Formats: sequence, structure tokens, C-alpha cells
Amino acid sequence: RDPAALQRRQAEDTRRGIGIVLLSVLMIGVGAVLSARLVRRELDAARLKSDFAANVSHELRSPITQIRLKAEALQLGLAESPEAQARHYDVIVREAERLSRMVDNMLDFAAIERGKKKYNLRLGDLAVTVQNVVETARVAMETRSMTIEETYPEDLPPVWHDAEAVAQVVVNLLSNAAKYGQEAAWIGVSVRAAPGEVCVDVSDHGIGVDASELQAIFEQYYRSHDPAARRRK
Repeated sequence: RDPAALQRRQAEDTRRGIGIVLLSVLMIGVGAVLSARLVRRELDAARLKSDFAANVSHELRSPITQIRLKAEALQLGLAESPEAQARHYDVIVREAERLSRMVDNMLDFAAIERGKKKYNLRLGDLAVTVQNVVETARVAMETRSMTIEETYPEDLPPVWHDAEAVAQVVVNLLSNAAKYGQEAAWIGVSVRAAPGEVCVDVSDHGIGVDASELQAIFEQYYRSHDPAARRRK
């Protein structure tokens, strides 16, 4: 009965239909972009995991090879003097400790990825925990001609912390500092109070981390692209 109203209704329906089509196309485009990013991220993660597995296998082979070579030398009597034998025993013990540390790290890493890692927090002196770790690592550092400079204030507040987990972090940082700062032959370890927290600092005078990579150092499997860093295991 009202052709003009019918035409207006048809025009509105047409515009609405075009809008729905355009919105659908836009959503499909957004979905395609997000899917492409997700696929690329998964491919990158798979590649990084593959590289990580290859690097771990290589790192495990190194101490095992050293232990086997030194043990075979002792077994065959190739180290005749007491001094040579002592050096071989030192290498076996040092590489066995390194191997054990690597295995512990991998087990912890797997537990963290599965969300199964548990921490036993106790109130205590964080400086004592750090100091005990440094004393344990001191011999290994001195064999690499590294000097450790320590700073522990006496007025630190007690901190809730998992001593074993903190020890593992400090050992990893000391190992990293020794690896990348060996030319300077110096490592600094300090525990200090800050507003609302207690901080542990491990420093070295090595090659450092480029400012452009600082945001990426906590990404899984990430390793610096610096050739000076890549040359080290």
C-alpha cells in the first residue's frame, strides 16, 4: 500500500546486507592475520625447541667426553705422576658436577614448563644463602683465574625465599659471568636492601648484552645474535 516505504525498507536491508558482508570480510581478514601470526609463532617455537635440544645434546656430550677421556687415561696408566693423576681426578669431579648441574637445570625447566614446579619459602637471611653458593663455587672460579668480589651488608631484613631455587639462580649467573667475563677475570656479587625488597646483583666486566636485546633475554630458548657470544658454548 506504500511503495515509497517499501523502497526505503529495501534500501535499508541492502545497506544492512552490505554492512554485514563487509564486516564478515573484515573479520575473515583479521582471523587470517591472527592465524598466520599463531602459525608463525608455533613454527618459531618448534624451531627454537629443536635448536635447544641440539644445544643441550652438545652440552651434555662435552662433560661426558671429558670424564671418559680422563677416566680412560687413569685406567690405562697414562697419568703416571701423582700430580697428573690429581689433575685428571679434578677434571672428572668438575665435569661430573657440571653434568649434574645441567641435568638439574633441565629437570627444573621441564617442571616449570608443566607448571609443576613448587617452591618452599622460608624466612631467612638472603645474604647467607648467596654467600654459601659463592663459597661453593669459589674453587671452580679460581681454577679459571676468576676473582670474586663480595658485598654483604649486616643490616639486611629477613626475606621469604626458597634457598635451593635462589642458589640455582646464583650458580647460573656465576657460570654465565665466568663464561662471558673471563677476559676481565672479575665477578662481583652483592646483596643490598632497596625499598620494599632485597636485591642480589651478579656483575662482570665481559662483553655484556646489547641494548637492543635486553627485552628478549627472558624469552624461552633465546640466545644473543652477537658473534662474540655465539663463539662460546
